[in-house]
Amino acid sequence: MDTPQLILHTVYGTKQLELSRNSTWTFGRSKTNTVCLKDPMSSRHHAKLEIVQDRHYYFVDLNSRNGSLINGQRVTQPTLLKHGDYISIGNTFLLFQHRVVTLSGIPFPNLSKQVLMLQASAVQGKIWQEILLSQKASVVWEGASSELKNRIVLNATSNTLPGLLLIDQKAYRVKLYEFCNWCRQTYPQLKIFLTDSLRQQIPDRERHSAIQQGCLNLFPAFVKSNLVNNAASVTIQVNEVLQAIGISPIQPNQLLPTLKRLEDLMEQGASFSPLFDDEIDSEHDIPTALSAHVPSQKRLDKNKA
Repeated sequence: MDTPQLILHTVYGTKQLELSRNSTWTFGRSKTNTVCLKDPMSSRHHAKLEIVQDRHYYFVDLNSRNGSLINGQRVTQPTLLKHGDYISIGNTFLLFQHRVVTLSGIPFPNLSKQVLMLQASAVQGKIWQEILLSQKASVVWEGASSELKNRIVLNATSNTLPGLLLIDQKAYRVKLYEFCNWCRQTYPQLKIFLTDSLRQQIPDRERHSAIQQGCLNLFPAFVKSNLVNNAASVTIQVNEVLQAIGISPIQPNQLLPTLKRLEDLMEQGASFSPLFDDEIDSEHDIPTALSAHVPSQKRLDKNKA
């Protein structure tokens, strides 16, 4: 498993944090934080990261004066992070990286059973990730802004092409069906499933249209609030993916423990009540339009490279 990291970009330079070292990380101007930010736009106790089930990461804004952003959206509740998320705290930017996930003890996974994902929703992606891992697949989670076409060409050149692509329509920012057609013509052995992280129902006409463009199916979003009770519909979708990469169908008794852990993950995230920041030295906490400080994706990709 790749070590989860945060890349900090500040006016003083760039710093890399390996997140596996602690179970909780706190950020702010106070020296009592895990990461002390020399940023006048941050609060003394601005935000924290909480690690759940040893490998899932929630970002919590601690009711800071100027707030926090994730991918340009203001944080109003504990937010599950995914690979490629960028966080804004005042004039400080943090890039979350947790790209490759494989089963413990398998340093060189079977590429035919490897799933490369682009998922816009951390929750929907985590559901897919955890179920696939439970069935001995491996998962590579690319950021939503990835140059996927170039990545596939490089994989093919180095004989490391994954067995399957699982692409959320909201994560692929160019012409998705054109990409599917290109894959079908150039790498017919590469299987593609599409997902829609925002809709729980897909019209048949739209599904058939997607299939004609080169994917095997277009799946709706999972009902995240009631996974165990919706195990039957989850099983149908997952079994299609498993069959495509040569893994035996999942059985309900195998699936239920994973779904229960995922429900616990969501419940734990909801329980992270932010502590009210107790600042009284407010001359440094001038309300600001944080969106004006969000770095361009080009800049982030350059720094990530």
